[in-house]
Amino acid sequence: MATRKMNFFERLANMFGCIYRHQAAQFPRRWEILKAVGKHELAPPKATDWPAIKGDWKKVTQFIATKQYKELTVRVPSDYVSRDTRKKVKALEAEARELAKH
Repeated sequence: MATRKMNFFERLANMFGCIYRHQAAQFPRRWEILKAVGKHELAPPKATDWPAIKGDWKKVTQFIATKQYKELTVRVPSDYVSRDTRKKVKALEAEARELAKH
């Protein structure tokens, strides 16, 4: 009696058996966590939440109406290095290598 050929995913599961078995064992627990988070995050707001929501929305509309968004600035991250600076450093390093050779 001939056995059926394994499909692509079954072959992958065989190759990575230990990983697959571990993940398969963890799936029910992770699914329950995901469902609990989904129920909490996707639940409609309660009556006690409405005053805070309305207050925040009022702040947003006032912010837009008074055009305060024009005063916002974009901050450059502290680890940012511009292209010009990189070019200068590359040139200095090349020059230092040339001087070290002679």
